[in-house]
Amino acid sequence: MNIASDDKIAAILPRYTDNGDGTVIIDARGQEVFYPVGYKPIIRQLAGRHCKDICLLRDWAKVKVGRRLWLPLGFSWELVLTPIKVRDVRVKGDGTLGYVNLTHIKRVKEIENIASVELNNGMIIPVLWQLETLRHHLKDAILLHFNIVHVIDKTIWKRLYKNVEMLQLYKKSE
Repeated sequence: MNIASDDKIAAILPRYTDNGDGTVIIDARGQEVFYPVGYKPIIRQLAGRHCKDICLLRDWAKVKVGRRLWLPLGFSWELVLTPIKVRDVRVKGDGTLGYVNLTHIKRVKEIENIASVELNNGMIIPVLWQLETLRHHLKDAILLHFNIVHVIDKTIWKRLYKNVEMLQLYKKSE
């Protein structure tokens, strides 16, 4: 499967079609690509692309957010997938779960008593949860994103400090 880069993935949603169940990836511009598989193989491929084990990623999320189900998945600072319930099951075994990339969420709101996620590209995704539940899951994803960015920031400062040390060492040797 050829999946868009992290910064281009806006949402990963289950979709019923005439040919059966599958998954749609919505990109940053709002274009959709259909994959004739469930979301799990796509999530596994994203984890593999980052050299991350999906079970360890979920264990890390459990510790950070303090919950066991409906966990956000933090692959990178550009791809933190927030779980959302987007459909009811038609056939036993079909998934109800979709994911929205935190970095592409413009806002969450209620439209005619239906909680919805509005993406930066203008698309609106209805969610089968109450608005408060949606906000709670969004808060968890924000927490993971903060942790990822914090580690990156610490690394950058360490590298900058090390570069300054090396520069000072070079100047002393002249």
